[in-house]
Amino acid sequence: MRSVILLTALLMTAACEGTSGGLSSSRATFDCGSPPADAVTSVPRPFDRYAVIECFEYGQWIFSVESDLWIYPGGGQTLPTVTAADPELSLDDPRASQHAYFTGLIEREPDPGDLSWLNEQRRRYGIEDPDRLISLYATTNQGATRALFLGLKNGRQRPSFGFWCRGPCADTPEDSIYGNPFMVMPALPRIR
Repeated sequence: MRSVILLTALLMTAACEGTSGGLSSSRATFDCGSPPADAVTSVPRPFDRYAVIECFEYGQWIFSVESDLWIYPGGGQTLPTVTAADPELSLDDPRASQHAYFTGLIEREPDPGDLSWLNEQRRRYGIEDPDRLISLYATTNQGATRALFLGLKNGRQRPSFGFWCRGPCADTPEDSIYGNPFMVMPALPRIR
């Protein structure tokens, strides 16, 4: 089931974003078993309790851990994922034909501008202040940056909400899926 969800998210996100660096049949397959030496292949602690790196033939994405499901309120056309690919690259940019992967992942305090953006988004969507906010900053081989934020409330182990943006967050367009909150839900148990 998870592989179906991941494949659906991959295809739908690529289609919705219209990634110029996206799914090109002329590119060689990304070797997930032997990634480039500068590729990050795991999420650092303590964020590894909430997110994992998944590898596909075209590069890397960050997804929820298997016990959780990240989902946009009201459904939506994609599952929240953090892509290494940069949909803003033009077809003329030589980086657009590269496989996209993460070169750095750091769990740290949010940048002041990103925290201001996040607080504005929370107010906009009526999300209460979290008891604890954790953030993960990512860099990619295409020169892009990403920020992922998860809010924990009432001493729960599972975050109650999340946001992600292409950095810096303040530059995120209001009509973009990147500024939308997502819920963190328990994943349904597998039926065998």
